[in-house]
Amino acid sequence: ESRRQVVAGREGVIEEVVGVLAGDGPGVVVHGPSGVGTTTVALAVADRLAAQGWSVASVLVGAGPGSTSTAEVIALLARQLGVEVPQVPRVGARLAGDDRIGGAAGEADAGGVVEGGAAGETVALAGEELLVWWAAVLAGQSPRTLVVVDALDRLDAGDGRDDVEVLRSVPRGGAKVLASSTQADQVRALAGRGVPGVEVGELDRVGVEQAARGWAGASGARELPAGVVGVMARRPRSGLWVRLVVQALTWLEQEDFADAEHEAHLGGETAALTALLTRE
Repeated sequence: ESRRQVVAGREGVIEEVVGVLAGDGPGVVVHGPSGVGTTTVALAVADRLAAQGWSVASVLVGAGPGSTSTAEVIALLARQLGVEVPQVPRVGARLAGDDRIGGAAGEADAGGVVEGGAAGETVALAGEELLVWWAAVLAGQSPRTLVVVDALDRLDAGDGRDDVEVLRSVPRGGAKVLASSTQADQVRALAGRGVPGVEVGELDRVGVEQAARGWAGASGARELPAGVVGVMARRPRSGLWVRLVVQALTWLEQEDFADAEHEAHLGGETAALTALLTRE
């Protein structure tokens, strides 16, 4: 929830993503190195569109049990859209745990069909049939529906790290899709399906200053001295770096900051921040 509060320094990329989603395309994937702030951007975009009256269904992959496989993510998103994954007779149905296209697992035969099962027993639709059904669900939604798959790269690997089967068929004219990923292979795979990418880079000096003050304010702690913020902003930083440093610095007493700017001149910004964080 805290990441929803501080989007300082990200207004440009947020506006870009909102603009893409407002167009005719099927969606967008925000991407960048781990910790750079893709989740922060995705949450901010989702919040902004929700405030404009869009319906939003969102899953953070890997946030808890039952959120790391393609079938689990589809089920969670579908439920937020007001539908449930269909149940089919167990005999002749694909295994619910088989999320990949082609091949099955466990007790399934070569065609992915379960042998046996009690009369009347059902399982959730899975495999190819699930993906076809999910594509139809997305196509049937309003264009002002946003489906968010945050941390797509945390999905259980299927045939490789470019596995994006949860978004295999992103329709035009139906729901818009917003994904985030740190994996270049996934970004390329989605681009091949008509979903463009928007890169989230490190914060520039102004962005670092804004984010540092924003995180300090969100924590309810004292305002960071200008000299300390200046030290932090001497080079581009990831959003995660800024957040972690601010969280550590806000525990310090005011007198601990007294020599920060002087120490920065003598030993550089790393020495200054290290001195602050390790001072007895």
